[in-house]
Amino acid sequence: MRPALPTAVVVVGASLLFAASAAGDQVIPDDLIVSGSTCVGLDCVDNESFGFDTIRLKENNTRIRFDDTSAAPGFPANDWQLQANDSQTGSANRFKIVDDTANRTPLSVYAGAPEDALVITASGEVRTATFVSQHVAALNPAPADATGLLQALRTLDLSTATFVAGPTAPRHLGPTAHDFHLAFGLGADDGTIAPADMAGVALAAVKALDARVTALPAGGSQGPAGATGPRGPAGPAGEPGPVQRWRVARLERRNKRLARRVDRLERQVRRLVASVDGGGA
Repeated sequence: MRPALPTAVVVVGASLLFAASAAGDQVIPDDLIVSGSTCVGLDCVDNESFGFDTIRLKENNTRIRFDDTSAAPGFPANDWQLQANDSQTGSANRFKIVDDTANRTPLSVYAGAPEDALVITASGEVRTATFVSQHVAALNPAPADATGLLQALRTLDLSTATFVAGPTAPRHLGPTAHDFHLAFGLGADDGTIAPADMAGVALAAVKALDARVTALPAGGSQGPAGATGPRGPAGPAGEPGPVQRWRVARLERRNKRLARRVDRLERQVRRLVASVDGGGA
């Protein structure tokens, strides 16, 4: 029979074994069920008060990374990250979804955003605080200079383009964010255009034009039309614009489809005539 070890030796040995195992990674080759809350991070403390939190990340940089290890051809393998606040001193307080593979942030929510800044209703309608509660969220209102906006609108270039994210998608018409910001000084920067700003510019321009039309003198009754002068020679045809080229291309595609349908109908008529002739013979 082996002699029994003293209790103190057993306790010390168990403590050393636990300390050694706690220093390394722990691998659980099975499902893990935690009947309670979980805190992860360097600043979690003993007897953490969780409140209603089920999972808590607690340290000066909180991140959740989705590392997709798919390697087979054709399988999606993009990596994503959920981040709370930027890491650099003086940078933004925001919650963001990061496309790790492209090193790009497609979605950010900044601290201080108004209540229901973005809402998707049960019917699929998208609403923003700019349109829903602007009378509550707006600060320092000032009347718009409709005449000045109309003058700036004359210098704004409009063009059609497709988006980089969907180069094969339909074309869209509008100004670039840089030109819009330069012309009107609206928005946070020259990289985005707020839909409310674009609609506001359009409304202000309509008001300015309405004011000009209303201010025109009424005049008397219309006199008889004068003689029509001789028609001058036709000028050289200009190059078609982007919208015209797009319309011409669409008409050409429709004409090709119609031509194919006419060709099929002609072949069907010829077969029908041949069958009738053959039956009569």
